[in-house]
Amino acid sequence: MTKREKNLAIATALVVGIGICLKLFGMQAFYFYKAKTTFPQGRTPEMYVIPEKLTSTNSLPPAMTFTNYGFCFSVPWNNLNWVREEEPFSVYRFSNNRSLIIEADDISSLLLGELKTEWHGKDRSRYASVFGAENIRSNYALLSACLNASPDSLSLFENKRTSFKKFFFLIPKSLAVNSNTGKIYTFDFNNCKGFQIGDTASNSRISLMCFADPNTSTSFILSSGQGDPLSQEEVNCIIK
Repeated sequence: MTKREKNLAIATALVVGIGICLKLFGMQAFYFYKAKTTFPQGRTPEMYVIPEKLTSTNSLPPAMTFTNYGFCFSVPWNNLNWVREEEPFSVYRFSNNRSLIIEADDISSLLLGELKTEWHGKDRSRYASVFGAENIRSNYALLSACLNASPDSLSLFENKRTSFKKFFFLIPKSLAVNSNTGKIYTFDFNNCKGFQIGDTASNSRISLMCFADPNTSTSFILSSGQGDPLSQEEVNCIIK
């Protein structure tokens, strides 16, 4: 075999090999590449944060109790000085610079609603096979799937449907977290379970997504303003 023939054989083998790889891993490679380039760890470290169980259970005693959007909650402050209770959100401000914003829906209920609208009339088994039956059984399950998504979870060696699902879940996660998200916690108390985005040790704003049941949620944003940093004991008063 001449040198030219050898080079031609090598080139042909490479082309065939690339073709086989594209056929086997084409879409997986696309989603893997898109995840890593859309959410590079250096610029979007929050996308690589996975929920961990909240271990702190101590809380300050309740000072005031409210019912808003069907959700009953308490706060450890009694110095309320400004209130706005109108849809689509309510705001409470306290004289110690604490503020609380409440919304009736969180991103999971909005997302699940959009998915149901998009797939309306289609075979539910197909709908479940794409996103996972375990992930769409409730708003809580869908939000959990999104927050547990990470660009690191995608692999070239999984089927393309799994790659699509993992990449899809990264999009709503990017709306729920931000560059200051150092921690994501999951909590489950007597009458409330959900997620805490942000850590009181490093964040002046904490987001809470609280579920009274798997499909009924209320979102809170707590802010310390110019006051002393929030404590986890303050946060726990609201979610316990």
